[in-house]
Amino acid sequence: MVTLTYTDCLRDLADRLTAHGLRARLDQPIGRPPALHVSNPGVPGSAEHVFLEDQALWWSWGDLLAAASNVDAAVAGICRMLGARTAVVN
Repeated sequence: MVTLTYTDCLRDLADRLTAHGLRARLDQPIGRPPALHVSNPGVPGSAEHVFLEDQALWWSWGDLLAAASNVDAAVAGICRMLGARTAVVN
């Protein structure tokens, strides 16, 4: 069994979000949980931080986004919040 770290989980989420046209940057502030800064370059001012703590992904205002294991739900919620397309075009 492979154990993923918090940064592995956030990097996977970031990769999936960029496929939807979003930009994602990993932040690892000292003394705080790791987070992604996610923005939509197509919608000026559209940005949000998503934190990973206690095996869950949280919005910056403290609401639960999704379980860390449910990346599909997290991607859908972030895309919806930031006005990004939800269908990946290959």
